[in-house]
Amino acid sequence: MCKPRSCCGKHHKHYVYNTKNMEGVCVRHNDDCTAVCVPRKPDPTQRQVCSKGCNRMLKVPKATVKPGAITDEELFDIVVCQVNHRIVCEAWKLGGMKKGKQSSPCKTTKWVKPVAKCIGFDAKVWNEGATCIANAAHNVVAKAGPANVGEDAGQGYGDDGNNSGNDAGNGGNDTPTRQLTRRPTRRPTKRPTRKPTAC
Repeated sequence: MCKPRSCCGKHHKHYVYNTKNMEGVCVRHNDDCTAVCVPRKPDPTQRQVCSKGCNRMLKVPKATVKPGAITDEELFDIVVCQVNHRIVCEAWKLGGMKKGKQSSPCKTTKWVKPVAKCIGFDAKVWNEGATCIANAAHNVVAKAGPANVGEDAGQGYGDDGNNSGNDAGNGGNDTPTRQLTRRPTRRPTKRPTRKPTAC
């Protein structure tokens, strides 16, 4: 069901599917920065909208550096930001600076929000990716397999209130996600063996 961007929960990106009222679908942020453009086939008589969003990592210099620091861990931190882009191009129309020429005015909107910060640069943490770092900062437990979609994967980053030091954004008020529980495994029971009878 399509809805406006204002209805999306925290840590969700909004893909526009209806170019007239700018409504679309909300999808949980991840590392995929692929843009979605509608209509898929460009039509000069209609408005075209391209939207995308993802988690991005930044290697930022520390605010204060100890004297004699030379390693990346001592000089830099890792910051994860949620980045959203929307490009809206209106239908082509006559006018502009030159007579007889068509023009299509476009407007770009960008939203950036920091969601996590790692003190001290670590190559292993960097290689885990932006979404993994954000999930760890907000105590998100993601299930393995194809169930990683929708509510089963936890829509939004949960926070139990004890990780405010790791949160560079305003994630402390987020709705906590459901924790993954394991079912107890049943131990196999041994069947009694029958003794052979004498002939």
